[in-house]
Amino acid sequence: MKYSVIAPAYNEEGNVEPLVRRICEVMDKIDVETEILIVDDGSSDLTFARLKELTGEFPSLTVISLEENRGQTVAYQAGFDFATGERIVTMDADLEKDPAFIPEMIEKLDGEQLDAVYFRKLYKDVPLIRKLASRAANIFRRAVTGDKAVDVGSTFILYRWNIFKGRNFASGFHRFFIGFMETEGLSMGYIEGPVYKRAHGETKYTTLGRLKQGLLDLFYFYLYKNRKIGLYKIIFALSAFFIISLFVPTGDGVRTAINFFMITALASLGAGIVHVSHLLVQQKRLPYKIREIWPQRS
Repeated sequence: MKYSVIAPAYNEEGNVEPLVRRICEVMDKIDVETEILIVDDGSSDLTFARLKELTGEFPSLTVISLEENRGQTVAYQAGFDFATGERIVTMDADLEKDPAFIPEMIEKLDGEQLDAVYFRKLYKDVPLIRKLASRAANIFRRAVTGDKAVDVGSTFILYRWNIFKGRNFASGFHRFFIGFMETEGLSMGYIEGPVYKRAHGETKYTTLGRLKQGLLDLFYFYLYKNRKIGLYKIIFALSAFFIISLFVPTGDGVRTAINFFMITALASLGAGIVHVSHLLVQQKRLPYKIREIWPQRS
């Protein structure tokens, strides 16, 4: 059984060596065949150069360098596309989640015959504001999407097979890998563990930036998830409201308010349809260009 461990890296020159070393230590202990795929997402620092050096020490390491920074979702997609393992592990390159939990994830996957196992973070040495923001985001996401997972935004996941190979998602959808699997009826479980402070570099997100982008991504995912049924329900509801309003005797002020609501709602619906169409188109084209793969594959 071969495992492919995929980790996107953007300006992580200080983290890639301890990350690769830690993954190798963990996988060697459980004696399984492993390939490590680090996807350099168009870094502007020495991330790619450092990774190329590490391939001499770690034969299981392959580095995929993208021509430009495309974001975590696309970087993960490149990893899925090039992975050769029967089973897949995805994780971030900042070492906030310890690869040492992979054996426990494997044990749960096999013991309960699940399709995937994800990591639920238990905050330990992190700022209170981030802890509260993460919990609030999870509650809100579950309420909007209907997902039952306890940590719907987790990207530290073990997959029984390469579920997402060949599937291209829009930017930000890496936050909803679990939601996609729930939508497709796959069985999932989770393990829990602490999240650590990154030892090197800086986080790519501020609390406000994370909130803003997260809400936008959530809106996209909701529309995508409900594109076959939800949009028709919205159209029907708005049409019914409009027809009923025509027969309701109202003054000029109320009529103006109704018209304003209808214009706003229809404009929002139109924007949503455009976005969903954009996402569906994105799924049908290759979303990235490879600058270099090292070592070169035959």
